[in-house]
Amino acid sequence: MPTERVSKIKSLETWASRWIAFPIIFLGSKKKRMECSQDLQEVIYEMYQKDYPEWMINIVCILKTLGWVLSAMLQMIPKMIMTVFEKLIK
Repeated sequence: MPTERVSKIKSLETWASRWIAFPIIFLGSKKKRMECSQDLQEVIYEMYQKDYPEWMINIVCILKTLGWVLSAMLQMIPKMIMTVFEKLIK
């Protein structure tokens, strides 16, 4: 394994995790932030261990981030609907 790849495994960082995933993760609560960042680091580590190309690791990071955003939005939709109905009733 090249030394660059070994140092990447130690840092567990890709451009997608640094510039897309982690900034979005920090918008969440502290508990969710820890859970998501640990999950992402585990996935990156496993993919580096299995010698996946970096472009594929970046795509997985982006897709996982989109999944978290969609999940957060789906949790907010019932609250928004209830708020609208409460305002309509008043």
